[in-house]
Amino acid sequence: MNKIGFIFKREVSAYFNSAVAYIVVILFLVITGSLFWLNYFQDINVLSLRGFFAQAPLFLAFFAPAITMGLFAQEKRSGTLELMMTLPVSDFQIVAGKFLAAVFLLATVFAVTLVYPYSLSLLGPLDWGAVWSGYIGLLLLGATYAAIGLMASSWSTDQVVSILVGFSLCIFLYLIEQLVAHPTGTTAQIIEYLSTGYHFRNIARGVIDSRDIIYYFSLIGVCLVVAKTSIAAPRRKHRWVKGASAALMIVAAVASALLINVISSQFFARVDLTDNQSYTLSEVSLGAARNLKEPVHVKAVISPDLPPPMHNLAQSVADSLDEYVSASAGKLTYEIVSPSDDAKLDEDARSVGCEKVGISRRSADEVTVRAVYKCVAFAMGEDLEVVGDLRPAAGGALADFEYDFTRALLNLQVTQPRKVAFVSGYGGPVSYPRFLDTVKPVFEQLYGKLIEVQTIDLAAKSPTIGDDIAALVILNADEPFSEDAIFALDQFIQRGGNVGWYQSATAVDLQAHRQYMQQFPDRQPPPFRRAIDPGLSKVFDSYGLELRPDLVLDPERGVDALAMTAQGIAEVRHPATFMMDNLDQTLPFMRNFSALAMPAPSTIALKPEAVENKSLKIHRVIQTEASARRRSNIPSAFQYEVLAQPESLDSPGPWTVAVAVEGTPPSYFDTHPLPAGRTSADLKRDPASARIFIVGSGNFFQAMPEIGYGQGLAELGVHFLIASIEWLVQDSALSEIRSKSMPRLIGKVDAESRYSLQFVNIAVVPALFAGVGVLMMRRRRRRKEALQRD
Repeated sequence: MNKIGFIFKREVSAYFNSAVAYIVVILFLVITGSLFWLNYFQDINVLSLRGFFAQAPLFLAFFAPAITMGLFAQEKRSGTLELMMTLPVSDFQIVAGKFLAAVFLLATVFAVTLVYPYSLSLLGPLDWGAVWSGYIGLLLLGATYAAIGLMASSWSTDQVVSILVGFSLCIFLYLIEQLVAHPTGTTAQIIEYLSTGYHFRNIARGVIDSRDIIYYFSLIGVCLVVAKTSIAAPRRKHRWVKGASAALMIVAAVASALLINVISSQFFARVDLTDNQSYTLSEVSLGAARNLKEPVHVKAVISPDLPPPMHNLAQSVADSLDEYVSASAGKLTYEIVSPSDDAKLDEDARSVGCEKVGISRRSADEVTVRAVYKCVAFAMGEDLEVVGDLRPAAGGALADFEYDFTRALLNLQVTQPRKVAFVSGYGGPVSYPRFLDTVKPVFEQLYGKLIEVQTIDLAAKSPTIGDDIAALVILNADEPFSEDAIFALDQFIQRGGNVGWYQSATAVDLQAHRQYMQQFPDRQPPPFRRAIDPGLSKVFDSYGLELRPDLVLDPERGVDALAMTAQGIAEVRHPATFMMDNLDQTLPFMRNFSALAMPAPSTIALKPEAVENKSLKIHRVIQTEASARRRSNIPSAFQYEVLAQPESLDSPGPWTVAVAVEGTPPSYFDTHPLPAGRTSADLKRDPASARIFIVGSGNFFQAMPEIGYGQGLAELGVHFLIASIEWLVQDSALSEIRSKSMPRLIGKVDAESRYSLQFVNIAVVPALFAGVGVLMMRRRRRRKEALQRD
């Protein structure tokens, strides 16, 4: 080890006394830092280092051979390699020392880039587990590329040839999946396994898998063995004998590496480093398997020879089901059917209700469609749940199937669905002719038989809400509720019913829009709005919750949008749509939301009688920052110039825009007269706890690009809507699984902070490294001058 340490110190010293090494390192930092940070703030700010880990490997394929190109090539050219071999050190010690020196330089560079995740952590809660996993993957990939570069350097006396060969090998192994045209089945699996990029992506997502670790170490070992035999070749006397011995050594190394990888593919371990265990079965899934009352048999019907990324589908399904089998204590068994006989495959598929689905393959000349099976059927007695179309991501992660498999197990055990009723009869989205036809398939896909959706017409004469309704949803109603409807709503809450009210203060004014177009047909009409009031504020006000007809604006945290200004269309920070990261994450369905935006929300005031009511538990679910302004005088059009201009009556924040209440609120009719025809005998009260959820926006599930609320934010809003409905029906099991893959968003970052972070990470960090290089060069020059004087 001392001799390896001697070589290691010699090479490290050479690195840090060489201008070339500093130039290469600085270029790597500038290029990767610029690509990551200049693009980071362009869109929704996701708190993740994925962009850096996606770009770095490609540059590393050039960078690693660049720092290893002279390790042997230059020494061969100058003759110092022969001198080194006269020392009492073995070929292995020389190769190992040089390799460790190159890895040390790579590790130093990666350590410098740790300023990137630290900078991100200043903006919000970063998933450090995924970050460390990504850096482990980057170090393993860098070490592998260093070994390849070292091997290439041992083959030549020309550094240019060495770097070109090393780069070609590195980039080939990283992109081999894309370079080989249309592989399927076993061929696709082999090609994928040979790819350094495939193994890096597995680690970079946050999972340390023994198969990936063994792959990298075995490839490093083979490259170092080849390098060792290459530097020993020139001094062999009996070259044909020693050459055969070297070839045998290389063959043995390759065979050992293949054997180890084959064994590791069958016996492996994995560790999920992500903070929320994104790639490990959640407690909900483990509980679904543990709580099985009857045996469940799973049959997966999967066509053979599927193209990437589905070529590993059978193995990925087996890996996922093994987790469920372990938790079920023998209650769950499975088989995977993947025969090459089409008749047999069709027979097995029909027996469990599976149908073929189409997959497409694109070539340079054509697109072909193939009908295949990607189906998993769960059977418990005569009950059957079928996942008809598995859709894995590249690599087939466990998380790809957890939601589908757990939903199937829960559906097998459900006795009665929980019903969600959307209130109709009072306008809003529910009044659209095909509303239910649009919503039903979404809920069926998400929940199967767990949650059933319907509409309920409270505008009918003497409406009632049945006890079988688990949650009532009022979605942006724009017509006043009748007294009978209010009575039915209040009595539902008094019986322990759960109500979600999602309400905006305004709606699109189509009449004003048409009039404007008639007068000015060649102009783009402004976003006209009209005030809407369903008359429910007085009801919830009696519970101590006041949804006010106002508008919240926050120019400092507004999202970037194209808007009409006095100078024409320009990109602006729209004050009507802004990021809010002050969220109550004690609620299960909010646990993995890091930030949300809502288009033109209204405020909710909590009255003292609600706050002081010990029978109520109140959550301020979403609050704005102090920079937000409340405007009680809502303009008739959401024009940027009008909204951006402060008004004297604007009130500073913070403001609450979403509230959740659990408990037994007082009745509206404790202080208000009953509707005509109703008596006190009609009043019912149940000690059961009710849940009330109020959001000061009823448009957050659909895009409003005119005020900067784009499709990406709307999709996040849909997730929020569905998760809150799950909370209302008191079943957040599946939302916990879905939320594991939720991106961590941060609020709007002000321009000064953005530019500061970009300047520090793109310019200051490389400049500091360059400063270290200058100091080292001066130190070396002073030493050289001192030696010359002596």
